[in-house]
Amino acid sequence: MTAQSSPSARAEAFAEQGSPLYLLGLDQSLQILSADRRFAQAFSFDGELVGRRLDELFSPSDRLGVADFYGGLTRYQSGFLDVLVSLRLGSADHHTRLRMRLEGQSWLAFIEPVGGPGCAVHNLLLSREWWRTVVRDATDGIAVVAPDTRIVEHNPRFLELLRPRSTHGVALSEESIAGKPLFERVAGSSFAPVEEAMRAAKPRSRRFSGRIVHGNLHLQVSLTPILVPARGFTGCSLVLRDLTAEEEVAQLRARIAREAGMSEVATGVLHNVGNALNSVNVSSQVLAEMARASKAQSLGKAAAMFEEHQGDLGAFLTGDPKGQRLPGFLKSLAAHLQGEREALLQEVSKLQQNVEHIKSIIAAQQTYSRSSLYLETLSLRSVVDTALAVNVLKATRSDIRVVVECGDFPQVELDRHRVLQILVNLLSNARHAVQSAEKPVKEIRVKAELSGNLVRVSVADNGAGVPDEARPRIFEHGFTTKKSGHGFGLHSSAIAAREMGGSLTFHSDGPGQGATFILEVPVRCGARAAEEGGPR
Repeated sequence: MTAQSSPSARAEAFAEQGSPLYLLGLDQSLQILSADRRFAQAFSFDGELVGRRLDELFSPSDRLGVADFYGGLTRYQSGFLDVLVSLRLGSADHHTRLRMRLEGQSWLAFIEPVGGPGCAVHNLLLSREWWRTVVRDATDGIAVVAPDTRIVEHNPRFLELLRPRSTHGVALSEESIAGKPLFERVAGSSFAPVEEAMRAAKPRSRRFSGRIVHGNLHLQVSLTPILVPARGFTGCSLVLRDLTAEEEVAQLRARIAREAGMSEVATGVLHNVGNALNSVNVSSQVLAEMARASKAQSLGKAAAMFEEHQGDLGAFLTGDPKGQRLPGFLKSLAAHLQGEREALLQEVSKLQQNVEHIKSIIAAQQTYSRSSLYLETLSLRSVVDTALAVNVLKATRSDIRVVVECGDFPQVELDRHRVLQILVNLLSNARHAVQSAEKPVKEIRVKAELSGNLVRVSVADNGAGVPDEARPRIFEHGFTTKKSGHGFGLHSSAIAAREMGGSLTFHSDGPGQGATFILEVPVRCGARAAEEGGPR
């Protein structure tokens, strides 16, 4: 058989030799000019082949094989065009290997039926169909992109997410993007990082994975090089995952968390301010009672007597019984008023401390986003005493026995108002716990000690204790064991302890056995701070 043999002669020669290949002769437009006489029998086809176009025989269900054929035809220069494609002959599809070679002005097409299970080509076609079935129904957009960025294959979801458009902004159909460069069909620059990764000098080492915003979609993009043995880099797989719903949920959660945080901050501020206001209220009541019971009006009566006896003041003071008692009365009144003045000054001082504490709570929240800790060198005992005063636990009329153990404590660096806020909350809870317990002796013990760079302050009471079911939730926001409680104090105290790099823990042997809360905060001693250059 020579190169000058006609396609018909070659087909007859193939038939005589019993070749497993079936030869078709085609013109340049792929119209069939001649056909192997065995073809119809081998494929159970009783129609006329001559005069039909070869691509009319392609199965419409084999999009991948047809795409390979037309892609190869476009790139063909010499040698063989070799593809796997299904032919629909009659009502059945036949898997075949199609090899075509251009000789002069005509094509020679060699068609080889693919065998059944066990045949390598059959297994290859089966794998391809499996891949297509899985990919076609995937919820992710999946495509195979050639090295020159042409779209070789894609599933329907890929087209939905890609939203290809013409240069005039008109939506493009699936047929209009087949075999076309990917990035020429995507409006905007959202895929710029993907294109850069694809066009990299060494794409096999440039796997791209990241998020992009494409229109109103949030997409997770994964670009993976496809490496084939003996051929190397042959393109990339491109996977688009729609994260729009997840992004919306994340934004909603962030907004809810932000609003919850704002609410938590507000309730924490109100709770801490409320504790201080309780003491303000007590101080104001004491001041009102002292003002009503003041002996100052007696001084007015004495002044009236002096004015009444201006003319005979000497005789009045020496001869009149009332006048004789007046100097002693004035001396006693002076002493009483002096004591009254000192008591008033003490209550005013408490009132000022609590007002200052309220101002600090509000100022701390106002500057929270700009500051961390405000350290100052101070006496821890003074902070403990202030916390006791806020809770009215130092008043002589309190029926609670308070024991404070601070010992010989050096000056330390602390965030005064955070520590004060925690101790006020702990003492408030301890006061309520002992008041609700039916015990003859109600006691609260406050102990402060220094261990290395840690200050440990414990507040223990012999009150109601903590039930077992409440232990896991004791610091939870909104949880409380008090009938009139809100569950903000311990939660905000635990947060304040963490903000200072410390911790707040507790221990209780159970209901009726009291509870001990322990605050541990890292500090620097005042003397050490002075050596290092003073307070920060």
